Amino acid sequence: MKKFHVITAILLVFLTTAYAGWEKNLGEEGAFSNNSARETLEGEYIVSSTPQSLIKTDKDGAILWAKNYDFFAGSVEQTTDSGYILTGSKINALCLFKTNSAGDTQWSRTYRVRQAESCGRCVKQTSDGGYIAVGEAQELDSIQGASKSVYLVRTKANGDTLWTRTYGGAVTDANYREGLSVIECPSGGYIVSGIKGNWEAFYHNLDLWLFKAGNDGKIVWDKEYKASESNDYDEAGNCVCMTDDGGYILTGYKTNPDSTAEKLIWLLKTDSLGDTLWTRSLGTGVGNSLCQTSDGGYIITGEPYSLIKTNASGDTLWTHKYGGEGNSVRETSDSGYIISATISGSDNKPYLWLIKTDSMGIVSGIEEPAPVTPVTQPDWQIVTTIGPHITLRALEGLVPLNLAVFDASGRKVDEIHLAGQTLTWGEGYRPGVYFIRIEGDASATTHKVILIH
Repeated sequence: MKKFHVITAILLVFLTTAYAGWEKNLGEEGAFSNNSARETLEGEYIVSSTPQSLIKTDKDGAILWAKNYDFFAGSVEQTTDSGYILTGSKINALCLFKTNSAGDTQWSRTYRVRQAESCGRCVKQTSDGGYIAVGEAQELDSIQGASKSVYLVRTKANGDTLWTRTYGGAVTDANYREGLSVIECPSGGYIVSGIKGNWEAFYHNLDLWLFKAGNDGKIVWDKEYKASESNDYDEAGNCVCMTDDGGYILTGYKTNPDSTAEKLIWLLKTDSLGDTLWTRSLGTGVGNSLCQTSDGGYIITGEPYSLIKTNASGDTLWTHKYGGEGNSVRETSDSGYIISATISGSDNKPYLWLIKTDSMGIVSGIEEPAPVTPVTQPDWQIVTTIGPHITLRALEGLVPLNLAVFDASGRKVDEIHLAGQTLTWGEGYRPGVYFIRIEGDASATTHKVILIH
């Protein structure tokens, strides 16, 4: 609803912001971090997780059904027949599970490399109706050593193998490779992102690895990306997506050059041949998932659980930080975001959460109080609610103030922490409606104010 008020000959338009956010604990005690969530063709949501393999919710996050296929589930995608394809691990082998729209199993397959233990990390339906899955295969030998290879599996629509490839070498090579994400190229072939290093230097001198495999699985080109030449620094590519310009965007992590024990969320943009166009560091943590958004920018989630929005050049527009670990993120049909996350409960056990936000990453809106009049708090009074400046005054002495200011879209525009007697706010901000949130020791209150110049 729009309300029009004429104040000192200025017409102000007030927009009541619609918030489409919610967060649901799906009750998955002991949930692993390799969960994922997607919006379905019907505007509902599908979530893959372990221990429960597949969960379907309605548009508000209420569970419609849950299925357990007795395997460690990785990622899920909806297929063109409105069913679902999952990958993960079963009996120490990479597996694919295909279901109908109700989650009933249509077929399942396991894929092995000699005596290696393998698992699936990511699966996509291909343009011919088949599937491409990536993961890793690990071979251990008490005499010869160990090797972990990227494992790429290409199948028909019924799961029958067309070909499989490993990239990493023999056990004696002591190679360390992980395949973490895969996409099909419109021109043919597949792009895989992951990690490349050496087992003997496990978690030291690991590089972000990106390669293109042809339609037969043979490598067409490959690139390694290092933030530093130091052997103490690591990089990894947890997720890759194709961008509108035919290039690729990746997220993962790199070692903080100022503290080798700390990781930084890394965003890396390449052209169609994998050559670097730019990179960005987005703060402490690990980037687990990303996608390009409808405005040409990018949305990223990771560990610790955060939501980061950038423009097309990778410059941060806004960030929301929470607890736990964000495992997957996708833009939804209403320009919001759906996130699956692993968050510890009060019992310190990890639980699976499904979070829906609006386009600004906000889960729930700021409640607007009915009257626009001076409001007295136990410690502070908002003296001026309409004018060129907003004035707040402490009732007695020097009183701590924790204050956040949001614009009409719900975006936080200012945050103030001080101990004082008065505060005048508004200089440098545009005329319009704002919401001031005053946080006390046990509660918080929000008040609408209006800036006019």
